[in-house]
Amino acid sequence: MTAVGRYFLGLRKDTLPWLFILFFLGVIVATGFYVLQPALQPSAMLRLGDGIFTTSMVMVDQKQVGAPIDTATLMQNQAVMLVYGYEQILPVTLRANTAAVDLVWVNNNKKVVYIVKNISSETADQFTPTDSARYIIELAAGTVKNKAIVVGMKADFDERRLGGF
Repeated sequence: MTAVGRYFLGLRKDTLPWLFILFFLGVIVATGFYVLQPALQPSAMLRLGDGIFTTSMVMVDQKQVGAPIDTATLMQNQAVMLVYGYEQILPVTLRANTAAVDLVWVNNNKKVVYIVKNISSETADQFTPTDSARYIIELAAGTVKNKAIVVGMKADFDERRLGGF
């Protein structure tokens, strides 16, 4: 009985260090995922007007065209690019209580076709461009003015970074 009792006691003593080791390995894996996650998302450098922006790309399902969008709180050197499957008229409605942004519509030729400056959910209900576009770029409010972005200019970004889009 004592040998069996010692075996179980020894097993219990050895279990605690292994639990600590597994816990710390879990923390290391979680930290690595947290650090690498932004690098794994589709992104690209965007040159538009006088600015160079770090851009997160979001593929938008065709069924969501015209659906309300959430705006992100962006720094002056950041952008979010909504990528649609093909060029079309892309109306935008902002969700309630969203951050103020500048929106830029860009067509397949990477030409700016429509701009709305400094909009928020309180500004208007819906924004509909006059020309077809494939991309909508969200920028921090005031960026269009500060970076001299105008209709007709070319946006420069690497389409290959769109991945499976």
